[in-house]
Amino acid sequence: KDALGAQQRFRETVRHTAAGPIRDRLAEIGQRLDHGVNQVWATARQGQSLRKARRNIDTRVIDDRLVEARAALAATPVLSSDDTAARTVASLESQLASAARLDEVTAQAEAKLRLLQAQLDEAVARSAELSAQVSDPSALTTLGDDVDQLVDSMEALRLALEETSANGAGLG
Repeated sequence: KDALGAQQRFRETVRHTAAGPIRDRLAEIGQRLDHGVNQVWATARQGQSLRKARRNIDTRVIDDRLVEARAALAATPVLSSDDTAARTVASLESQLASAARLDEVTAQAEAKLRLLQAQLDEAVARSAELSAQVSDPSALTTLGDDVDQLVDSMEALRLALEETSANGAGLG
């Protein structure tokens, strides 16, 4: 939603810029920014998929089962050949570790997305400033480079989340 708002503000800046080379350059930058907004949307969908996967891991139930499994393990004779209790504890601990990894991946992605959104808003604000102050399109080079870098970062985040999901968030 925030990215769409930034995109709209950028488009307004372009619309209110006098026809000419500055407006043309801003429109080019806007096309790249549009790609970035699409990356944000794809990233948000991927993040939602990770959140949904995490919701399927009920750590309270697992914690309760782990207490029981550890008690059963403690009651197992030391020389017993039955390793069922130990394997149960290991499986439950693995499930908790999966939940923790999903929590970490989601938190990192959300933090990165907040940073990228702030940088997107900054680029939009700079575009408004520059559109009103410059007469040479080359003055927009830095803005264009910043938007390119921002879009690349957005795409990298999306790809990282896709890879995380494809690998089961490194779970298992």
